Amino acid sequence: MAGLVDRYTAALNARDWMTWEGLLAAGFVDHSPDAGYTPDRAGFIAITRYTVGAFPNWRITNDDVLIDGSKVAIRFHGEGDNTGTPATGRHARVTGIRIFTVAGDRFTETWANYDQLGLYQQLGLIGALPGQSAVTPSPTRYVR
Repeated sequence: MAGLVDRYTAALNARDWMTWEGLLAAGFVDHSPDAGYTPDRAGFIAITRYTVGAFPNWRITNDDVLIDGSKVAIRFHGEGDNTGTPATGRHARVTGIRIFTVAGDRFTETWANYDQLGLYQQLGLIGALPGQSAVTPSPTRYVR
């Protein structure tokens, strides 16, 4: 299953959409879709392509991959420059966790949680909260 996760991330980072989409089962279910997107394979593909379009140099790094039976949990970070549509020109770094269920050599469902507030603050779409200092992308890099 680790190889499946590696292929998923490599295909996403390379924008190899044929390979990436091929890793999603026909009946794929997204249990945490972004607003305005359907909780199915088509919705998951659409939001992923939209995100990559907004951050053309966006790269995902898997910091931890935990496998238990048919489930895989991935702690990740992604970062890139928001130069697509809509563009702020700012660099952003976001952390999150994604859980997949796997059957055979395909992902069948997913749940995800990522730091949307931090992302929106880094892009300047939301200001600092009361008592919070200015938000800037962390220069910290994960080391494996």
